[in-house]
Amino acid sequence: MRFKGRILAAVAMLVSVSLAITTMAGETNLITPVAYASTDAEIKRLKEEIKKVEQSEQDVEKQRKELNQQLKELESRQTREEQALKEIEQRISRMEEQIRQKEKEVEQTKEKAHQTALELKEAEARVKERRELLITRLRSIYESGGSVSYLDVLMGSKDIGDFLQRLDLLSIIMETDQQILEEFIKEQERIEQKKQELDQLLVQLDEQLAELEGLRSRLRAEKKEREVKIASLQEKQEQIKAYDEKKQQELLELANRKSQLVRQKHAAELRKMEEERKRRERERQQAAAASAGASSSSSGSAGGSGSSSGASSSASAPSSGGQLAWPVPGYPINSAYGMRWGRMHWGVDMAAPRGTNIVAAEDGIVSTVVSGCREGNSSCGGGFGNYIVITHPGGIDTLYAHILEGGVLVSEGQRVSRGQVIAKVGNTGSSTGPHLHFEVRKNGQRVNPTPYLK
Repeated sequence: MRFKGRILAAVAMLVSVSLAITTMAGETNLITPVAYASTDAEIKRLKEEIKKVEQSEQDVEKQRKELNQQLKELESRQTREEQALKEIEQRISRMEEQIRQKEKEVEQTKEKAHQTALELKEAEARVKERRELLITRLRSIYESGGSVSYLDVLMGSKDIGDFLQRLDLLSIIMETDQQILEEFIKEQERIEQKKQELDQLLVQLDEQLAELEGLRSRLRAEKKEREVKIASLQEKQEQIKAYDEKKQQELLELANRKSQLVRQKHAAELRKMEEERKRRERERQQAAAASAGASSSSSGSAGGSGSSSGASSSASAPSSGGQLAWPVPGYPINSAYGMRWGRMHWGVDMAAPRGTNIVAAEDGIVSTVVSGCREGNSSCGGGFGNYIVITHPGGIDTLYAHILEGGVLVSEGQRVSRGQVIAKVGNTGSSTGPHLHFEVRKNGQRVNPTPYLK
């Protein structure tokens, strides 16, 4: 009877364990898929919204690119117009100088024409005077009977010598009068010719001056036209710049919206990770319960009821080690969390050769990436040098600092898996040798990483 009772007790325990497993399996198969479906639907919706925002960003960027091209074309046109305006102003300046010179020539020519007119008047007076003198002499000869007068002059000579002398003088007088008259006439003709030339020159100068003034007027009109074009181009540029500012504001709003959606997506992905972690934990507990039940059944069959309490104690014992994977596998902590050199050391250091792999301590999303730091710049990255921050489910963030230059292998927003290589050990920032500085933050507060590491 006692043996039969033990068998019945063992059977009852197996039934109880089976019911527990069935219940837990039911929770896993019925509740978790619903939660997964809800989270997956939210992630899908957020991805679609992010895609729409990114498409809008691309459209706005395309519009800004077109605006920028239009702005460059307008600036190029304005440059050409300003260059043309400068050339016109230079031509106007040269034209005004030519006009001043031409006006000076006109004034000088007018002065010469005036002097020539005076000279001509004087020459005409001399010719008139000489002509009147000759006419008077001829009239005197005519009135005295022509050559008789000359004969009287000759016959009145005292002797032959006086006669010859008087004859020569009369000839000289007649020839001189005629010669002077001819010279006066030639001078009058020369002055008249000069006056005609000056008058023609004045006409030409006036025509040239009028042409220059007309050209200057046209250049001034063209200058005004260029100035109007430049003002119009400047106005268009201001309009484009104002429109571009609106597009920049639109991009900023889209970026803020995208950032908000990305944060929501990250939160949803973290919830999904947490759900997966809980699912794995339930599966582990189910497996442990099944193993404990099988062990208890085996012990009961062997007749040892006291061993069941030992199995129960083993099932409730906490797992050893922390929940995070070691970020530099194979390399221990060489500088612990706590006070160091008179100040707080907020993480743990793991010395390793330059280029050693750094892995993600847990599934998560890369929330921060700082790269571009070089060795020797101790202030770069706020002293961390190149570093990465990964956000994990449960309010946990991990930081990986002093990464090798060019050694960051992930990007912001990227989802990473536990144990995935994310970077290479380096010596950037405030560092005295190649190592990883590793921090853990719980709900934004820095905590000792050691208890979290396996």
